[in-house]
Amino acid sequence: MADKDEPAGLPTAAASRKRSREGSSSKISIPDSHKEQRLTKTKKVNPAVLAVRRSIQRCCATDDLPAALQLYDSAIARATPLEAQTFYCLLNLCDGLSDRGVHVGTPKQKTQTEQRPEDAGKDSALSCPSNLQPSQKAMSADERMREAFRIRKHMDEISLPLNETAYTALVRILAKAGNTKAAEETVAEAERCQQCKPKLRMYSPLLLAHCKGGDMIRAVEVWDRIHKINSERYVDRGAANSDESITLSEREYCALMRCAVRTGCVVIFERILAEIAEEVLVPSRDTVDAITSWFESAHSTSTEAFQGEEEAGASDPMASLLPPTTQELPSMGSCLCTAPAKWELSRVCSIDTSTGKLTSGCLAGKKLKPVGLSFKTWSIMMDMNESIVMQGSIEGDKSKFQGGGKGPKRFLKMKETVERRREHWSNFKKFLVERIGPIGSGAGASVPSCRKGGRKFDVIIDGANIGYFKQNFTQAPKHVDYRQIDWVIEHFRERGQSVLLFLHERHFSRNLMPSWAEPIVQSWEEKGVLYRTPAGSNDDWFWLHAALWCGQGTLVLTNDEMRDHHFQMLGHRYFLRWKERSQVHFTFRDWHTHKGGEKRRELELTFPEIYSRRIQRLDDDSLAIPLAKEGDTNRFLDGAHEADDNYPVEETYMCIRRTH
Repeated sequence: MADKDEPAGLPTAAASRKRSREGSSSKISIPDSHKEQRLTKTKKVNPAVLAVRRSIQRCCATDDLPAALQLYDSAIARATPLEAQTFYCLLNLCDGLSDRGVHVGTPKQKTQTEQRPEDAGKDSALSCPSNLQPSQKAMSADERMREAFRIRKHMDEISLPLNETAYTALVRILAKAGNTKAAEETVAEAERCQQCKPKLRMYSPLLLAHCKGGDMIRAVEVWDRIHKINSERYVDRGAANSDESITLSEREYCALMRCAVRTGCVVIFERILAEIAEEVLVPSRDTVDAITSWFESAHSTSTEAFQGEEEAGASDPMASLLPPTTQELPSMGSCLCTAPAKWELSRVCSIDTSTGKLTSGCLAGKKLKPVGLSFKTWSIMMDMNESIVMQGSIEGDKSKFQGGGKGPKRFLKMKETVERRREHWSNFKKFLVERIGPIGSGAGASVPSCRKGGRKFDVIIDGANIGYFKQNFTQAPKHVDYRQIDWVIEHFRERGQSVLLFLHERHFSRNLMPSWAEPIVQSWEEKGVLYRTPAGSNDDWFWLHAALWCGQGTLVLTNDEMRDHHFQMLGHRYFLRWKERSQVHFTFRDWHTHKGGEKRRELELTFPEIYSRRIQRLDDDSLAIPLAKEGDTNRFLDGAHEADDNYPVEETYMCIRRTH
């Protein structure tokens, strides 16, 4: 648990509580200056314009395009000016909101009882035809496309530029109507537009449309187009120099895989399978179905003499169209076999989670492996962490927020602060070299290694996270529980494991640390297990860097999910891999009598599994694919998946084996 400063709004909240105790109304009053500012802002907008905006936004809330078009035509007939946001809402409505949910900014629909009497009929009196009723008419894709481009023509006539959401809506509309040529032209126009910063959602409809139509070449060209934009080679101006890189999600990969199955393109299928194995911890049911479809199709078996993987790939013209890989992809082996060999599939296989051994299906008896990270990947993560420390963010990450609910990033502006932090960090790295040893990068090194004279720690301990565990009760002390931290240190030392504890400097101040804790802290110093992180720094940076410096096999004891780092490193999915293999969770149970009669709480630890729960190749002829189970959450790259009770409770796998 990272230490947090008091929220900036606390004094105001305290003052409000004080006023409440003094007998004032429990309802917090809005300062007059704020009221005046809000009224002034509203008065600047023509009431008729405001009413059209609100009415069309209400149509967005009900996904009612016909009613919105009536409002739009009525406003034009009365020469009522329309705001840019109203046009963007209309284009999004033409696209259709029912499959995406209501867009951000749409007001909540008020019921008749919630609506204030003074608001009743206000908007309709200003902008709505008196006979307007909620429409039940369904509009075809062609009708939506015609209306969208009628609105687009109006925007051109009044010189109103399109933004990214508007371009995305047009691309989606054209793709749904099957007009992929016009959709490609719209994407190209958006890339040239200075006001538009392309996102995946703009390219995705076009890629999905090509996949649905079985046009593998065009679909791969869209993928390559995204890669070129990320590398800033496609165009050298405008939106292509976007602040954020664009990466395909599982949805696009799944569509490409289904298209590869449909067209029999083994090169594409093998590349996508490798991408998914690296980027998606537990694939969705749709992705598993797509993988199954390939191995059950005639395309997965050849009657010709089997070629080596490299030779087969080089002979396929599709290989030259694929974008280059931007990371080291795991090899999933060949997905093609030569008759009379064939593929055997077992759809739901059980596993012994204590050993990682599959207990049923065609791969029964085989063990899943822990899948590590390369030295290059390890070094990249260390560089990213150091960038967060020294610059406040990772290069290329333009978000204003740290993530994990930790608020805005704290960029370093004062020269003294920058120099002081650099000095602290330089001293810390010297400490790592002295205690652990320099990072080794010899040829073929798969993980960071310590040179002669160094000592690798078995466990890195996030002291604040342990010290504040279960310390949020009423009357809880302001300091960390030093005994609790000491129990953890002794737990590992009694088992012959070396530990390194990180705790912020403020926890040792005379004003905070109680006198009874002084002998405990002194013992940490004498044992050489303590590193005090300096003032003005986040202790997370230090313990994370030490764990990475130690290399593979070193564990981190913390319940902190590191969302701030995950948020910034999200484009680098190997951070998730590292967490999966390195993080140990903990809890404290009931009191018990320890050696020497000391009373302690029982420490319960949850270690990483001895194997990796991910798509993996077990040998040249077999693959294991994890299936989602109940309770799975935040296992997908986007952090959005949560498996409900429609999923099995047990951990299961789909297994694939090539028979000879």
